[in-house]
Amino acid sequence: MLKPLLEPPFGARPAASLSERDWIIEGLKRNRLHRGKTARSLGLSRKTLYNKIKKLRILE
Repeated sequence: MLKPLLEPPFGARPAASLSERDWIIEGLKRNRLHRGKTARSLGLSRKTLYNKIKKLRILE
């Protein structure tokens, strides 16, 4: 019964099979490129998401 409480929410961490870049791209697709909603769904701040998008050269 406690296991679901101990697991992170869906989307909070990248899946083992996805790179960080792919994880962010999938989040952006799910949220129709809305960066604020994507950040919330991935468990990141907007600033962190923006920095990762810039660093990983996503949306260029």
